[in-house]
Amino acid sequence: MPAEPRILITGAGGILGQRFTPLCNTNTFATYHHQPQNNTSLSENTAVGDLTDERFIGDLIKRVQPDVIVNLAALTNVERCETDAALAQRVNVGIVEKLLTLAPKARFVQISTDYVFDGAKGNYTPSDTPAPISLYGQTKRDAEIMVLQNSNNLVVRTSGTYDWLERHNLFTFFYNRLSTGKETLALAGCHYSPIWADDLAKGLLSLIKTEATGIIHYAGAERQTRYDFAKTIAKAFNFDESLIRPVMQEKFNWRARRPEDSSLDSSLGFAHAQYKPQSSSRTCSQYRKNMKR
Repeated sequence: MPAEPRILITGAGGILGQRFTPLCNTNTFATYHHQPQNNTSLSENTAVGDLTDERFIGDLIKRVQPDVIVNLAALTNVERCETDAALAQRVNVGIVEKLLTLAPKARFVQISTDYVFDGAKGNYTPSDTPAPISLYGQTKRDAEIMVLQNSNNLVVRTSGTYDWLERHNLFTFFYNRLSTGKETLALAGCHYSPIWADDLAKGLLSLIKTEATGIIHYAGAERQTRYDFAKTIAKAFNFDESLIRPVMQEKFNWRARRPEDSSLDSSLGFAHAQYKPQSSSRTCSQYRKNMKR
């Protein structure tokens, strides 16, 4: 692989892409599904378009001729996947299949999810057998299988990515409600491994540079419920914790089932990357300090 490989990042405008893309070398090309709010970030090494459009994705590969493809594009709305199976298939599986076909010699790095597991035991390692219980989890698992047909490729499973740069994630949901004094329901029964997008971006870049292959778990080191996470935010910002009401999954009128415990054992991932993410309490405190500057 060249010293400065040509990297294609899909989904650069998403929660992870906003943190990951600026870390990459100058030989990087980024794609966005929608025009970024900050138009100054666009350059000759960017494109805006629909990756499910065969003409767009075909022209993209011809233009970039990537050595490495980092696929961050995905439909991550679990409910939307359940109610629109065709869209979930086109985005989470179809895009991956097309990229693999159009650029067979490129090293492929796929971001996957803890939702490939059924949640029966938790603390999952890469050697544990996936058993998705939602359509979202199934489409991500189907994509994994395709990517792993090439032994040079990498699948990185993560869990509960959060950030204050992106509006649509659990951190901003809890922060916005608690900061305005609103009662907040938080899932108490389901455990996961939340990770700050910036830490995930740094870990992902390290894994790519070390040319890791196969399946690697890289998520937060803490096993928490969403209720625990909400309380962490409340403590960090001195919000009223009594506003947080713990509820079980059965109380929500969801069509898609969530794993009861999809927490990941990322110890091998941390060792490969030589970088361990911060705790959620530390990242929240860090954000609060930055707000005061």
